Amino acid sequence: MDFIINGENVFGGLQKYGEHWQVIESRNFNADEISSVRSNSVVNDTNFRPVKKVCFFMKGGGQYYLPLSLHGDDVPLGSSIDMKTARLLKLYREGVGNVTWVEVGGVVDPAIVKKKYLDEETERLKTRIDELSKEKANQQKEYRQLQLQYEKLEERFKSEKAISLKTYFYCFSDDPVRIKELVIKAIII
Repeated sequence: MDFIINGENVFGGLQKYGEHWQVIESRNFNADEISSVRSNSVVNDTNFRPVKKVCFFMKGGGQYYLPLSLHGDDVPLGSSIDMKTARLLKLYREGVGNVTWVEVGGVVDPAIVKKKYLDEETERLKTRIDELSKEKANQQKEYRQLQLQYEKLEERFKSEKAISLKTYFYCFSDDPVRIKELVIKAIII
């Protein structure tokens, strides 16, 4: 049955869409893809409400989104997919072309992901604290060495100052006014 309005077929000018998606490729995530992702999270698609997407947060910065297959409806929002068991489906549909979807193989509980992240962050902070403690110990050791060098120089200066004062006293031993001036000067210095 054709739909004719004002002598024209209503559907004649519209783009035709196929009824079914055809799977043209199905594969697991490869090692490079897995290693380049810092984390992932299931989110709502803002354009198509019934469809959920997986947001991939990349180690190098930025994020990418891939829609979940229609079998992903039961995946809770905020959860993380297991990329080792998930599959990438390249689908084709007439009028749409190729699209890539994620077929969920395993879902990770968000609490587990959060705990793993907190454990990793705690370990990183502990390592940094250890590094800073070692740096502080080295700085304290270096400070103590510099302090000892300073004390030695101060002792040396005092002894050289005393020798030079004795020399002055000896040179001016017959002039009591000059000796008094030198003593006052030595006390001030």
